[in-house]
Amino acid sequence: MGQWGTDLVDATVDGQAIHPKALLQLFQRTANAAGLPIIRLYDGTHTAAISALQASVAIHVVTGRFGHANAPTTLEVYAHFLPSADKLAADSPGSVLDHSTSEGRAKVAKRCNSFRTD
Repeated sequence: MGQWGTDLVDATVDGQAIHPKALLQLFQRTANAAGLPIIRLYDGTHTAAISALQASVAIHVVTGRFGHANAPTTLEVYAHFLPSADKLAADSPGSVLDHSTSEGRAKVAKRCNSFRTD
């Protein structure tokens, strides 16, 4: 299978369309032969999109690759699959505060040490 100058999702080597049912059967046979669970092709799309978002691929890139009209559509479809994004959002302010507090403590300690007379 390959994309040989066609806008089709998939095509034969000579550019002819592959019937969706034939593509599904090929996909299932390949997964079975590899010892993988049989999933819907659409599940593969979800996995790819979610993986891209979790890897911090820019939303406009994910939107374009998956043919959505705009970024809000992409986020509406996939954002609820990203609990790690929620944790990151929750942890981010805390890590900034921790970092700034550490820097602040270091500056105060440096100033205090400069006043020492021993």
